[in-house]
Amino acid sequence: MTGKKANAVPGVTVYQRQGGRLWSYRLELDRHPLTDQRQFEYGHGFATDDEALTAAVKAKAAYKAGNRVKPAKLTVGGASLTRG
Repeated sequence: MTGKKANAVPGVTVYQRQGGRLWSYRLELDRHPLTDQRQFEYGHGFATDDEALTAAVKAKAAYKAGNRVKPAKLTVGGASLTRG
């Protein structure tokens, strides 16, 4: 079966890409405080839909507890380093 699993947890979507065997999740985060745009976090590569759902629920709990930060796209080449 491909597609989306029923939304058991608000803000969490578990899905399987068309033609794929692995499952993924999309976690809806709080809106951006300055732009009010919706923000998401994704997880990929789970063997079953239950594994993806479990990982998504853990990620959501860690985010709500303040223990998780959305990854930034900062690279070493883009960061300026100073010597002291």
